[in-house]
Amino acid sequence: MNAARFSPVRSILLTTDTRRSSRRRGGVLRRILRRVRALGEKFPGESVWISNAARFAEKAELAPNSTFVVGADTILRLGDPRYEDGSVDQRDAVVARLAALNVRFLVFSRTRDGRAASPDELKRRIPVALADLCDFAPDPIVEVSSTELRAQNRRPSDL
Repeated sequence: MNAARFSPVRSILLTTDTRRSSRRRGGVLRRILRRVRALGEKFPGESVWISNAARFAEKAELAPNSTFVVGADTILRLGDPRYEDGSVDQRDAVVARLAALNVRFLVFSRTRDGRAASPDELKRRIPVALADLCDFAPDPIVEVSSTELRAQNRRPSDL
């Protein structure tokens, strides 16, 4: 992945859920800071925004012309009509709105059971219009999903 591919006027939007109890928030914020530092090292000169907006359409409205850094599981969810009340038309309208706001997705695959989905495999599993908004990292980079991190935050030992 070459950081020079990204225009210096673009922003990288790191999304997270910061609506945790104050006890857990410190751990969440430390993880966010680590992710921001890692992105800053990988993409020097780029802006990194942090948002806890719930849906990508909301995030895109807040930060048009941005690149969302997401895992493969997230891009698969975004392409799944179930997350738009089961409506293919509504999902397609969301993707069209994202395109109109000039957002991109930088998609990293995760290793699961010793295997990571290839960029071509991921492209086949999402709508073409969404795939057109994506840049796929050739190698997996993140070994733990945000879903797994949230689950770890809910363990009784963390309270």
